[in-house]
Amino acid sequence: MNKILWPSWLTAKLGQPSPAFHSYWYFIQERHRIYLARLAGKAAPWTEDAILGRYKFTNTFRVLDRESQTCVKIANSSNWSAIEAFFRILLFKIFNLTSTWELLCGELGEEPLLSNWDLNHYGEILMRAHKRGQKIFSSAYVLWADQREGSIRGPGSKTRMWLNTLDKMLRDNVPGSIVSANTYEHAVKVLSGYDGIQDFTAQQYATDFSYTRWFQPTDSETFILPGPGSLDGIAKCFGRVFHKEDCGIIIQVMRVSGSELSQVATGKEPPTLRSFGVDRPMDLIDYQSAFCEVDKYSRVEHPQLNYLSKQKRDNIKASYSVHPGEVRRLPKPVFPSWW
Repeated sequence: MNKILWPSWLTAKLGQPSPAFHSYWYFIQERHRIYLARLAGKAAPWTEDAILGRYKFTNTFRVLDRESQTCVKIANSSNWSAIEAFFRILLFKIFNLTSTWELLCGELGEEPLLSNWDLNHYGEILMRAHKRGQKIFSSAYVLWADQREGSIRGPGSKTRMWLNTLDKMLRDNVPGSIVSANTYEHAVKVLSGYDGIQDFTAQQYATDFSYTRWFQPTDSETFILPGPGSLDGIAKCFGRVFHKEDCGIIIQVMRVSGSELSQVATGKEPPTLRSFGVDRPMDLIDYQSAFCEVDKYSRVEHPQLNYLSKQKRDNIKASYSVHPGEVRRLPKPVFPSWW
């Protein structure tokens, strides 16, 4: 690869980018191209990239990820009140597995609703499934519950503690507070006030709630919190560690200057959702996530940069296998109704 001549304003502010910064823009393009190939029902391999063809990575657009798609369907399913919508979204996201939501629907005989919400009954359903060996929690986020709410010990205690935390949020009228303020900043502050919810996880919850018509934050183009993976990704892209606050600004720069930087790196504009009839570019959380994914990608592609990782990870754990000619067609995506 020839040396890339990055814009002078970029190098003046952040220094000369490392090869990982080219990989950042390449990943954004190639990961979305893989998604479109699978959506179209094309046979594997969907990419010639050995890393993307072997390991699991999130989509370029967060909303297109499998569990996000389930979350959107829940958000779109009916004209719920704000508190009902919050309850359903947070209940799903605590476990972040479509199979857990479907389990609850099957056992309850209907979808989870405030009218059938019973902390003990829900806990019994989930703990029975856990004892049968069913996976209840996704490994996407490392979550720890508020142990002050019940301090339940033994098998399934994590499940019960999280249900207690959700119940406390409802009693505290968290959804009313979030809807009233209508900003990500406030939502994150409120949600992260509960033990076990860090600001990054709170941001994820707030983003999922924004799929409903009740929460359309006014600071969606300015507020972003970088997660641990994106902090490492940014460090690898620029060869040095930045303060967390500066990383938030860098992510904003990527969105504002994405057209120019992507053109320099790949000769293409950043992807949009326009082909799906949704006139929407990548959101800040998509650019944030791409830094997290390029951290993973660089562990293999740019191992010389692994010393910059605060997470001290030098390999990619989640892999998948696919046979040439195999078709894994994805369902047609859905988007928040208000988009």
